[in-house]
Amino acid sequence: MKINKFMWLVESNRDKHAILGFISFIIITVIDYVIINTGNYFAYDILKSMTISLVAIIFGAGCLEFKDYLYNGKYAWDWLDFIATCFPGSVILISYLMFLLTH
Repeated sequence: MKINKFMWLVESNRDKHAILGFISFIIITVIDYVIINTGNYFAYDILKSMTISLVAIIFGAGCLEFKDYLYNGKYAWDWLDFIATCFPGSVILISYLMFLLTH
């Protein structure tokens, strides 16, 4: 029997969680950068915007899972949905931070 390593991603619409987490991360980062931009240090202004965006995504994903918990009962909190929503933004932020530290 063949085991699919990514089967968890297609269960419970987690692929849609990841896509919407990515899109939300990009939109919040751009809007935040436009509002907060000081014009002095582009790389660090983007880093601040990405950090604020990731915190917003984590908070939003947590609120949605808490809503599911309240609506569905005792065992409704789904950590894989939460991780799938936060993962794309985390990867982008860590990759950008590694880029900044190496240059």
